[in-house]
Amino acid sequence: MEAGDFLWPKEGRVLPDAAKQWSVPLFEDGMTDQFAVSLYVTDANADRRIRDWLDAGQRTGTFTELRGIPGARRLARVDGLRLSPRQL
Repeated sequence: MEAGDFLWPKEGRVLPDAAKQWSVPLFEDGMTDQFAVSLYVTDANADRRIRDWLDAGQRTGTFTELRGIPGARRLARVDGLRLSPRQL
């Protein structure tokens, strides 16, 4: 997820099926008005950084803000998303 200048990686990898289609359920409970969903490709170092960030956030209950991830490149982005009222 992206909100403003910050990235909030989610767990799980995206793996396309035989038809090169994919879908991934996402959970977002942030308090931002609008957000974007992005698909990134990463090298091994970026993958390790993301996993370390996720592990630290789960241990502490606090996910620090990320402004970028060296070794990660955005492939696609869907902007202007909002949480539905029942999720707020």
